[in-house]
Amino acid sequence: MFQLNRPDFFDSDEEPIKLIRRSPQIPYPLHNHDFSELVIVLSGTGVHFTKDHEYRVNAGDVFVIQGATSHGYKEIQDLCLVNLLFRMDQLPLPFMDISYIPGYQALFHLEPRYRQVHNFASRLKLKSDDLIRVSSLIDRIELEYKGRQKGYRYMGALLFMELIGFLSRCYDSSESVQNLELLRIARGLSYLEHHLTEKISLETLKAETGMSISSLNRHFKRVTGLPPLEYHLRQRIRRACTLLKQTDLNITEVAYRSGFDDSNYFTRQFKKVMEMAPSRFRKSD
Repeated sequence: MFQLNRPDFFDSDEEPIKLIRRSPQIPYPLHNHDFSELVIVLSGTGVHFTKDHEYRVNAGDVFVIQGATSHGYKEIQDLCLVNLLFRMDQLPLPFMDISYIPGYQALFHLEPRYRQVHNFASRLKLKSDDLIRVSSLIDRIELEYKGRQKGYRYMGALLFMELIGFLSRCYDSSESVQNLELLRIARGLSYLEHHLTEKISLETLKAETGMSISSLNRHFKRVTGLPPLEYHLRQRIRRACTLLKQTDLNITEVAYRSGFDDSNYFTRQFKKVMEMAPSRFRKSD
């Protein structure tokens, strides 16, 4: 196995994305990389494999390869695909309210973690009309990077964001059993994102997702490493960290804007998570 590195593909440190057509995709040995990858299969078929599993891919399949994941391709039959390489440090993802779409949570965060459990059955499968629209967006991204007019990086990233939004909505309307299961979990994640500064109960999440409390706890721990309410708390602390570093708001106002009514309680929870007081965190490098 070998690793592919950013300098081999991205023209500079400022490049947020890189579009690579594989027409056809050739057999490719097991490898990983230090960037993430959105894969869109345009035509043909082949086997996508990891260290422990193999999955048949066909036209219309869409899936995300997260950085450290080892994978490759074999048993190729006229397989044509597009790899959209992207760097999370150069893209503001999740951007604005994209994280409120359960399909975004499912496609980019849940499906990669559930791929082995569902034997790849929870991947996004585009309908023919949707694949045509996606192909058009890919063409426009490619034209921007080939033309290299002023602002091409901005326009390319903007079109990539449009592509992500469209694919997220496509996943949101998926009807397979495995996709619906992931979407229930994704609704919980999206609900917490959308109600970041509000007090949330497990009963509320149970009603929102249609899952039992035990299932909620189990799936959240699988995805985030934390039970739902602890995950919600840490997301609020993360918001507080941003406010402390990027604004001059006092601690009480930071607490309030992060969903804490009591600044003393906020300080205790902040210390518990960050191992330092908010005031010290603000002064730290």
